Formats: sequence, C-alpha cells, structure tokens
Amino acid sequence: MMKRSPHSFPWITFALLLLLDVVVWMIEKRGVSGVNSDEAFFMLGVASQPLIWIAIALGPLQLWLWTRILSKSDLSLAYPLTSFAYPLTMICAQCFFHEHVGWMVWLGAIFVTAGVALISSHKPPAVDG
Repeated sequence: MMKRSPHSFPWITFALLLLLDVVVWMIEKRGVSGVNSDEAFFMLGVASQPLIWIAIALGPLQLWLWTRILSKSDLSLAYPLTSFAYPLTMICAQCFFHEHVGWMVWLGAIFVTAGVALISSHKPPAVDG
C-alpha cells in the first residue's frame, strides 16, 4: 500500500493528462460529426475519418501519462481526480460545439467536482509500519 505525501503528487503530469483527455474527446467529437449515424456501416464511416486516427494515435501518450501518475501516487487519489475532466469537457463542448448544457447538468458537475475536492483534500491516517 502506497502512502505518499500529497506534495509528491505529480500535479503537472496530471494537468497534462486532463488536457490531453479533453483534447482527445474534442477531436473524437469533431471526427464523428461528419459521419451519418443512421448508415449501416457507421464504424466504416468513423474509420475513414482522419481525426479519429489522430485520437487513437494519442492513446499511447495518455496511457504513458496515466502510468507515470500511478507510479507516483495512490490510485484512490489519482482516479477520483480524473473527474475534473467533466466540467472541463462541458466548457469545451459549449465553446467549440455550441452545445447547450442545462443548469441541472452544471449542478451535477459542481457536486461531482466538490466531492472530488473533498476526497483529494482528505489526509489518510498514518500507518504504523
């Protein structure tokens, strides 16, 4: 069991992962926007989109960043923090795709984000060892 100081959490690496996650989701959204979802060969249409291949190519970088984070922090801290991507993605969806995000969705995102802040600020008791 890893018990590390919150000061040793790789915040810069984590910020890069969040940014990359949101960028990949935006690329995927843009990539599938031109594909007719009613067509029988939807996945062939998706596979023909260059932006989808860019998103797939970024996957190993996401994995590398995530494994770097896990090697330096507790999963019980790192994984909940990934939910900060929810409000970031919602903001980007509004800005880049002009999506309407209702107040209930924002309220839910605020609750999730507040819960994550609460979890990440919790200092586990010291383990005698």
